[in-house]
Amino acid sequence: METRFLELEEQLRGARLDYQGGAAGEYWRVAASFDRLARSRFEAISKLAGRKLLADAGDESGLPAGLQHAPDDGTRWYRAMKLQSGHYEHGFVGFQTNEDGSDAGSITTGHIYSPAAVAATLCLELSTMKNEASTPAGPLTIHVGGVNTRVNLHSNDNSTNTYIASEVTVFENLRSIVAEHAPAELKAEFLERIQSMEQSVGKPTFTSRYNDFIQSAANHIAIFTPLLPALSALLPT
Repeated sequence: METRFLELEEQLRGARLDYQGGAAGEYWRVAASFDRLARSRFEAISKLAGRKLLADAGDESGLPAGLQHAPDDGTRWYRAMKLQSGHYEHGFVGFQTNEDGSDAGSITTGHIYSPAAVAATLCLELSTMKNEASTPAGPLTIHVGGVNTRVNLHSNDNSTNTYIASEVTVFENLRSIVAEHAPAELKAEFLERIQSMEQSVGKPTFTSRYNDFIQSAANHIAIFTPLLPALSALLPT
């Protein structure tokens, strides 16, 4: 599979894989490429790769949560590229309203540049992980504790221990923006919305709390724009 994707790398080097998800549904498309044959081949190989992911997992329950219940094999592979390749970039966030003006949910976007090269690399990484997992090893029990604890076997540790609590950082930065740039009469409301979001991260209520914050900050959204990609990344897929 890796070789098949690599064969398309040159034709799709300037292309990107676009994503749209959220209330309006999940959509993927290869954009910024005029080579229709290369696009068609990439989509066909992606379906094969997605089918192989499911076969290797045994069934849906063996897949990571984000890859389960995909509507088709191609979407399963695109989700893997989004969640596991490390090359997915968040785009803008939009919001839908019903005819009566009520909230109809959010829309998130993003993209992956040079999708054929990224797909080939992901194939290699998954293959390596599978081979390592199948290598028999003797019993080994290790107990560790603390944040970012490392274990080194038969090697020296020359690394620097850096711990980044990304979720905490996002909300701390939001509070800093409110303190420095938000109108005085809105600071309390913004801080309350931010706290509600922070407390609901990882819960079904997060999307609603996120929408509440965005709507509340709509007239001043420019000051929060630098943090929207990181914030929208916390939305459930």
